[in-house]
Amino acid sequence: MIPASILIISSDSETQSLLQQAIAKKCTCPTSAAAGKSAALNCFDPQTHELIFIDSRTVDPKLLTTLADIQSPLKNHTVVLLSHGRKISLGMEDEIPGIYEILHWPASGQHLASCIDRALERCMLIREKKQLQLDCRCHKIFAKIAGQSKNMQKILDSISTLAHGNETVFITGESGTGKELAARTLHRLSSRSGSPFIRVHCPSLPEESLIDEIFFRASDTALQTTDSHTFLNRARGGTLFLDEIGDISSRIQDKLLEYLKETPEPSYRSANIRLLIATNRDLGKKTESHAFSKELFEILSTRHIHLPPLRRRPEDIPPLAHFLLEKQAYKLKRYGRYISPELMKRLMAHPWEGNIRELENTIIHGLLFSSSQEIGPDDVLLSGPKPLGPCSAALHQDNYRDAKEEALKGFNHIYIGRLLKRSNGNISLAARACGLERQALQQIMKRYDISPVPYRPKTGCDGGYPE
Repeated sequence: MIPASILIISSDSETQSLLQQAIAKKCTCPTSAAAGKSAALNCFDPQTHELIFIDSRTVDPKLLTTLADIQSPLKNHTVVLLSHGRKISLGMEDEIPGIYEILHWPASGQHLASCIDRALERCMLIREKKQLQLDCRCHKIFAKIAGQSKNMQKILDSISTLAHGNETVFITGESGTGKELAARTLHRLSSRSGSPFIRVHCPSLPEESLIDEIFFRASDTALQTTDSHTFLNRARGGTLFLDEIGDISSRIQDKLLEYLKETPEPSYRSANIRLLIATNRDLGKKTESHAFSKELFEILSTRHIHLPPLRRRPEDIPPLAHFLLEKQAYKLKRYGRYISPELMKRLMAHPWEGNIRELENTIIHGLLFSSSQEIGPDDVLLSGPKPLGPCSAALHQDNYRDAKEEALKGFNHIYIGRLLKRSNGNISLAARACGLERQALQQIMKRYDISPVPYRPKTGCDGGYPE
């Protein structure tokens, strides 16, 4: 395993040449040279320059500190300092971080070759360590969408495999199944993980804006030079994620097809991006009605990841629910909470039309409103056949409007009463839990004469609706 590239910082052309020749005998990785501090700062790339040779006679060794401050910590880089007989000791590592070895220069061919061997080996060890750390992080990332079902394990294997390439990946699934999370996981597992991940929500942009931001041609030099904030430029060196492409216009479909079929234009080559694409639509059906390009759909489907809805993998709900509970309990500082067995049965039987997103919102609601460490069925809002009690009296009304009004009154008294009880009469918290604006909830409470006061802790004072 060789470093991505090597940087030589020396103003002496002979030193540069000797090092380049010696390195060429050991590896074939790209080697660049900088003649001084300003040139080094301009060309140093912390993502690719893993091995750095610095000539102490022509460049101040404290340049390392400057590089570390301006660009990136050098703990993941291997730095060799050429001493030229100067009294430089390894004790300088305390003052100048990043020095791996000091090589007295000029060095014999054997000493130079041995030094390069050690430096290359260290680069390999650092790379392996970073990969292990990445793998550990990936377990946490995967835990957000992973489960115990064989289907999900196959999907995780596909994500791991596809992450190491540069090809476009097509991600499909219903809303809330974790398409963006899968895309971010692909990015984090790839060699581009240190570069930007830019998400573009396609339906939110007008056609012309989307074309200008992403699909402008190399000939549009004025646009490229004047607007460095386009999605393409912001994603430079990283990943561009086009989300919800199911409703893009035929014109944009043609642009996307052109990009996927042909050699990318200079604008894409210079930006060096990877494209990830997602939709919650059934594009197969849309191709049948000619609402989506069949050719584009076939090309996208060559590298395809489909995330199944949560209702089709109920065995994944318990581990996912426990993970989301741990995650949100930490954020909300509701430590020690746990899901009761009865609630877990309800969670596994629920249809989850909103998938993982709906499950996470349900967990948050339970954390906010549980009165004890145990989160039970009464602490969450799940649809089901449970009777509404007093609302059933409305069924005996002869007049439809009276029956409807009676049912709404009973429902709102029970539903809002539960919210206010769990929020200790706090209207803002109750509104947030049920997804209404505070003013909207207040209007409903006024209409049905529901007061938050009985639900508030007794403080010796009274009040109306305003908190």
